[in-house]
Amino acid sequence: MVKGFQNDNPFLVLSELKNLKYSMTLYSNVRVLLVGGSGFIGRYLALGLLDKSYEVSILDPYPPPRRLVDKVAYFKGDASLLPHLLTCWKSLGGFDAIINLGAVLSSKAEEDPYGSIAPNFQTTVNVLELSRLTDVKRVVFTSSIASFGGGLKRVEDNTPQRPDTIYGISKVFGELLGLYYSRKYGVDFRAARLPAVIGYGRGPGGASAYASMMVEKPALGEPYKVPVKRDTRMQILYIRDAVNALMYLLETEKAPSRIYNIPGLSPTAYEIAGEVKKHIPQPKIDFSPDPETVRIVESWPLEMDGSRTFNELGWTMTYNLELAVKDFIETARTMRDLATTG
Repeated sequence: MVKGFQNDNPFLVLSELKNLKYSMTLYSNVRVLLVGGSGFIGRYLALGLLDKSYEVSILDPYPPPRRLVDKVAYFKGDASLLPHLLTCWKSLGGFDAIINLGAVLSSKAEEDPYGSIAPNFQTTVNVLELSRLTDVKRVVFTSSIASFGGGLKRVEDNTPQRPDTIYGISKVFGELLGLYYSRKYGVDFRAARLPAVIGYGRGPGGASAYASMMVEKPALGEPYKVPVKRDTRMQILYIRDAVNALMYLLETEKAPSRIYNIPGLSPTAYEIAGEVKKHIPQPKIDFSPDPETVRIVESWPLEMDGSRTFNELGWTMTYNLELAVKDFIETARTMRDLATTG
C-alpha cells in the first residue's frame, strides 16, 4: 500500500486527529511507524518486526526495497515537515510506536550543515510532537557514538558529550529533547547510541561507510578503494545486532535510563580486509586515505561501555567480526532485492 501527502494545512489535519487519538485500541497487532524506514537500518528492522507479527508502516521520501513492497504500508513524505507526518498518521490510521531512523549521515552533513538541519533536527521535533498530540505509546530514537565527539578512547553512558560534527550535534539534540518530552509530557522515549552499523545495502554515504563497502563490493565482484588508513580503527556493529538492540529497546516494558550505549567491535580496516580474504580469494581492495574521512572517523571513540544496556535490557552482541563478514557476504549474494526498489 502506497499513500502520499495531500494536505498542506497542518491545522486541518490536527483538527481531524482528535477523532484518531485513541483509535489504536482498535488494532489487535502492535503498529510501528519507521521514520526513514526505507534506509539501511530501516529495511532490516522492518523485516525483523514483520517476523514477529508487527504491523509495519514506513514514512520516507523514497520507496522501500523490493523485498518489502507488499509487506509494509508505505507513505511517501518528509517527516521534517509536520503536515506530512500528521497526514501520515491520519492516512495510515495511527501507530502504537515510532522508531525515528531519519538523518543525513556524517560526511554528507558536513558538506552541507545547513541542509541537514531539517532532516536531522526538525524531524526529531516533529516525531516527539506527534507523539505528544496522539498518545503514541513509545518512541525509539537512533542516536550515535558520534554524539561524544573527539579525543575520547572509551565512553560510558554518562560521559559528557562534546560532538564536533553537525551529525553528532543533532544526536545530542535528539537525546535531550526526548528526555524533555519524557519529563514534561510523559512520552515514553528511548534512545540507542549505535556505533557505525555495517551490512549489505549500507550504501556509500557517510564517513563510516567504508567498513561496509570493503565487504560488499568484493562480495559483488567489484573493486573498492578504502578512504582510511590501514590501521584506522572504528567501532562497528553488524546490522543484525543493531536491529536486535532496537527491538529490545522497543519491546522492554521499562527502560529506566532511557538512553543506552550499544557497544560493538573496533577492528582496523586492515583486519576487516583480512576477514574478507578468508571468503573471497584476491578481493580488489586498495587503500587510498582521504584526510577528511580519516579525521571524522578518528574523532569517534573506539570503545563504548554497555553495562547499562546489559543490566537493564539484557541485550548482548551476537556477531563477532568473523560471523558478521560471513553473514554479510551471504546476504549480499542471496538478498539483492533488499537493496533494490521497484
